[in-house]
Amino acid sequence: MFGKTVEKRARALLSMSTATAVQTVTLRPGRANDVETVLAALLRLGTDSGAHKEIKSMPEDLHRHGFGDKPAFSTLIAEVDDQFAGPCLHFPWPGSAELRAVPI
Repeated sequence: MFGKTVEKRARALLSMSTATAVQTVTLRPGRANDVETVLAALLRLGTDSGAHKEIKSMPEDLHRHGFGDKPAFSTLIAEVDDQFAGPCLHFPWPGSAELRAVPI
């Protein structure tokens, strides 16, 4: 799952909202029943960035690769006032555990 540092950074970014009303921001781990919403957000991002034709994933792909026996990524869901605000997908790479121990 996500490390505390990633969650702290995500919370800090979300707290920079310029909204004037008081809002409740929640970060939670993604669940299998979030797949349709996450895919819709990815498709919207692809459309907004001009890369919608590059997104080939189907809901079954996200279920299998994100919530199957050996997940290839983990998901964090941001909600504002209990409404979906956006996903964060984390794809670890080989060797990333060793890099955490190296002071930079």
